[in-house]
Amino acid sequence: MPFTLGRRPALDGIRGFAVLAVLAFHSGLDAKGGHLGVQVFFVLSGFVITAVLLEEANQTGRVSLRQFYARRVLRLLPALVAVLAFVSVYSLLSPAKAPRHEVARAGAGALFYVANWVFEHFGDKPYLLLHTWSLSVEEQFYLLWPPIVVVLAIRRGGYRALLRVALLGAVASGALRWLLIERGANLDRIYLGTDTRVDALLIGCALAVMFYAGWFPSGARARSAVRVAGTVGALAVVVACVFWSRPDVVAVGGIGLTLFALASGAIIATAVDAPDRAMARILAWSPLVQLGKISYGLYLWHLPLFVVMRHAFPTTPNIVMIPVMTAVALAVSIASYRFIEEPFLRMKDRFRPAPQRVDAAA
Repeated sequence: MPFTLGRRPALDGIRGFAVLAVLAFHSGLDAKGGHLGVQVFFVLSGFVITAVLLEEANQTGRVSLRQFYARRVLRLLPALVAVLAFVSVYSLLSPAKAPRHEVARAGAGALFYVANWVFEHFGDKPYLLLHTWSLSVEEQFYLLWPPIVVVLAIRRGGYRALLRVALLGAVASGALRWLLIERGANLDRIYLGTDTRVDALLIGCALAVMFYAGWFPSGARARSAVRVAGTVGALAVVVACVFWSRPDVVAVGGIGLTLFALASGAIIATAVDAPDRAMARILAWSPLVQLGKISYGLYLWHLPLFVVMRHAFPTTPNIVMIPVMTAVALAVSIASYRFIEEPFLRMKDRFRPAPQRVDAAA
């Protein structure tokens, strides 16, 4: 029976963990590697988007790029515009704390999904919008990857060619990162560049291709090995998110980011392949799943809110400030999901293909 992704609560749980790591990093908790939550998002995003594309190909025999991008706009843009409006108003009211020209440039970069290159080129990085660099990396990648899926998986070489491109692209991205480090490139160039971070997305893409092609290990020993790898990967991810700072990751020749992406991929593979096992059940814990459902809005809103509250109460100790900031960010994100994101999410159904079983890309 062909693989279908369906509803996987454990994947929402992974999103929930990733956004918690990022919040811990930005809130002032001593989570040096919390920034790696973004790397988890990259791998998971590559996996899910590729699964969506291949599932559409299997059901209809084609992929509508117009519908794909329409769904992306409806999912991403409403909440982003709301956050940019909030940041713009704050910049107008407090120009000393949020220089208007920097916020305007960062806001334009975020809106057109080139924020990572804006930050790297101009050097000024208003903290209110600094986190939008990762959204830009993802969306730049999704301008290229879906057409590649259409050309390779549907029209030409099938899954084998698609997997080859994903793996070679991941290796090339990691090699470029290593080369730039060896040449003494700026940390921001390495950390923010789409070309130097795309290996995580491609690892997720490759994993999805393996599932849909039926190449994922199915024997008892192989599946047991996958679960062991998932457990080891989970331990490695948690430890890295606590202790592994940005300079530490880059200091090991850039390979640290690739290893972390592989560990994240092992977690995803285990959660999908063995939904009845302990790891998937832990990740499917209801509070973590609910957090994962609002993770996009929470990621967008948390940093501007943290900055505004820190400016408003500069002397308040962390023991008070961190719980208050987190509670406010959660409340705003829930409201954002309910009143901004959900209405547009319902509109996405208009841009879904009618199911019609076709064995495509076999």
